[in-house]
Amino acid sequence: MKWVKDPVLEAHLRNMGVEFQAETIQLDQIDWEESLNRQARIGKKYNEDWVLEYAETMGQPEAAFYMTLVAKQGKFLWLLSGLHRGEAAKLRGISEMPCYVTTATDQRVLDVVSRTVNVLGGHRLPREECLLHAEHMMGKWNIEAKEAARLMGLNPVWVTTHVRASATAKKIQELGTNPNGLAKNLLMQLHGLIPKSNVLREAVKWLKKHDGDTSFVEKRHFVEDVKKQETEHKSLA
Repeated sequence: MKWVKDPVLEAHLRNMGVEFQAETIQLDQIDWEESLNRQARIGKKYNEDWVLEYAETMGQPEAAFYMTLVAKQGKFLWLLSGLHRGEAAKLRGISEMPCYVTTATDQRVLDVVSRTVNVLGGHRLPREECLLHAEHMMGKWNIEAKEAARLMGLNPVWVTTHVRASATAKKIQELGTNPNGLAKNLLMQLHGLIPKSNVLREAVKWLKKHDGDTSFVEKRHFVEDVKKQETEHKSLA
């Protein structure tokens, strides 16, 4: 098998202004625990089936794998991408591999890169995890929704919907009410009621009370009515 350059990853790093170079890295120099901790996957960070699949493929002479990305700070190295490829290489008894190496120390850059490289190919992150990463980048690094969406390969509307729904769910929990069962689109609509805590609480109670006898469209109309204070529900406001 052979390791080959990844033009998509290279273009991504250049677009982000991340300097890198190709180096041959000894696998026993990599901090594998740190590599696992930095894995962008929110659910199952380590998938043994993928490792076994890669390891089996690496035994084929014609196999080709994209080079992984390593962060290097002094003698401390960890994988920003390619954990499963690296683990498969270890399993095959491979002692070294050519990698892309960045010596960037800016934690914002390293954090964003580790999250975004997993949407470029291979076993891509699920959409819900991408949305959570976009939300994280907006909250921690003040990245605008449109840019966070671009970095995670998402529709900006999805990101806006997710972030507003997430903020609403958090506020509802703070009010002592469980937001479970409320559709994301409804939570997004309720976002405008966050400053009106009592109204938001009562609106959620009404939605939950009438969950079984009210259609989704009727629920949306109800929320709009409460926000506009134009119907018999205006007493909530």
